[in-house]
Amino acid sequence: MAPVIAIGSSFLVAGSANATVKTAKNVKPTITVCDSVHASFHFTVNGKLFSLGKECAAVTARAGVNHVVEVWAPASYRNVESVTVSPSAARVSASAETASATVRLSAHGAATVRFVNAKVVTEVINRTTGKATDGTGQIEVCKGAADNYVVGDFTFTISPTPTGTATVTVPVGQCSGDVTVEAGTVTVTEAAAFPYSVLGASTVPPETLGSVTATVGGGASLTVSAGAYVTLNIEDETLLGGYKICKSLDSNQGSLAGTSFEFDTSWTFQPPTEADTTANAINSAKDIEVWVTAQPMGTSPAPCSGYVLAPRGAVVTANEGSLIPDVVVSSVPAISGNASSNASSGTTAVFGVPNDGSIATATFSNDPMGFIEVCKNYLSVDGLDYNANNQATFSVNGGPSFTVNGGQCSAPMEVPAGTATVDETIGNNFQIFKISTQSATDLFGTRLQTGAQVNPATVTVPYGGVGNETVVTFWNVVDPTQFKICKQETSADANLVGDTFDFAWSWSDGSIEGGGSTSLTIVPLTATNQTGLVCSGLIWGPPVVDPDGNSILVGVSEAASTDPSGVQLDSITYQGSGSIFAIDDLLPALPTLPGPNGGWICIDPGAGINIVTFTNGRTPYIS
Repeated sequence: MAPVIAIGSSFLVAGSANATVKTAKNVKPTITVCDSVHASFHFTVNGKLFSLGKECAAVTARAGVNHVVEVWAPASYRNVESVTVSPSAARVSASAETASATVRLSAHGAATVRFVNAKVVTEVINRTTGKATDGTGQIEVCKGAADNYVVGDFTFTISPTPTGTATVTVPVGQCSGDVTVEAGTVTVTEAAAFPYSVLGASTVPPETLGSVTATVGGGASLTVSAGAYVTLNIEDETLLGGYKICKSLDSNQGSLAGTSFEFDTSWTFQPPTEADTTANAINSAKDIEVWVTAQPMGTSPAPCSGYVLAPRGAVVTANEGSLIPDVVVSSVPAISGNASSNASSGTTAVFGVPNDGSIATATFSNDPMGFIEVCKNYLSVDGLDYNANNQATFSVNGGPSFTVNGGQCSAPMEVPAGTATVDETIGNNFQIFKISTQSATDLFGTRLQTGAQVNPATVTVPYGGVGNETVVTFWNVVDPTQFKICKQETSADANLVGDTFDFAWSWSDGSIEGGGSTSLTIVPLTATNQTGLVCSGLIWGPPVVDPDGNSILVGVSEAASTDPSGVQLDSITYQGSGSIFAIDDLLPALPTLPGPNGGWICIDPGAGINIVTFTNGRTPYIS
């Protein structure tokens, strides 16, 4: 006979106090197996062997598809004439040729499978005929499955045989052909196929069974008498591990503690003994939903679901289901335990069930989210509106930079609720005047946690949507300038102490203008002032740039001297963060005649203080 058993798929899960998982119902349908002959027959129901010594016997089945196979009959009754199933609604298939029936049962359902074995009327040559005198016997190896994941072809090594060692390959639910072995103790070893492990073995006749090695790559020994025929049934189970999903919170904003989060999980298992590696050859369990109730941030250990059982080495995919509004997975799911592999991205974790039977853990972290918006304003200076032509660069929480034009605001940006930082990259020629969170959602500006001029600014972002966003407004002001004019002589020999010199200054850019004049008298020389240096007071200049970003130039000139003693302008120097735009290049290096020797300088003033110094000397008068 060549019976075939097709095994379906199912899954096992275990629950816990803080999680809910789908579980299989505990149902016990039954199958009554009958045979027409009052003799010892052997059957398997779903791969498990039992003996029938009377006409009928009931066995526990399962809800769904069940397989019943006659695997051994007395030699005189090995001719199966028919196999029937009642009620007929339970029948999936029945075959006398394969001595098997497939039955589908509902929970608590029942069915009867009846085998009719006819007596062989012709002479039957016994399998052991002629072998009793040569010290050999015969065995057949049958393969059973203790669970639905054990599928495929299994290879067995049998020894001793007249030729040394024999190797047979047996599909699950079937038996090998007859193998001639040496009489005595025979060892049958299954080739290792992790995570399948030998669970147990039985023999017909039962007294021939010796020891059983229940492990991956295990087997059994049996005693075979000369001329005897022994059936060995080896049953495997799948070694199971498991996984669970845990939940942590990165913020207590939004009162997410106590919220139940849903996860969709599934796993796939590649049978190690299955030659066909297409998708149809992979057992899988899908859409296993688990739930975890979050606890406050920092709870240790983090709450987890109950564990879900799966074959060791199976690949698990876990995805956080529909998130509540304004909540995101804040980090790549963390995998712990002895997972055989892992790769995570976004709301999905992919990892392996540990090969050592431990539980793999995938921890998903969540953040409640809020919204922030950045606005930019400039203060007007001298009636000039800088908003229309200026912009600034910002970043939020150290993220990518973005630009906001003066007088405008950025788009709302989603950020983790709680505390956020907003940093302005201050460009040249401007400085922060004020920062505020005052808006329709923060009438008194209390969401600003740092000072009104502290950059980056730290603000509070509440959990929720755009309607309650935090608006952060930055005001900038253009850098101002001041300058002063200084006057000195080259040395005491110039004899200019007490002489007065006149200066004028002015600026204009078409929108603003200014100007003025002053006089400076060289002071008596001292030990610390050898040139009679004297300076004007600080004079407010124009802004560093106009609204278009252009410089505003300042011109300073010294009036010409008519002193007949030959006063001359030796140099004009500049100090400050700006630069010289132009300077009088007509100053005589060595004037030969006295005369008008005034000069001028045009500067591009820098922010802060600018100093222009005029140095005069005297050329001796020659009559």
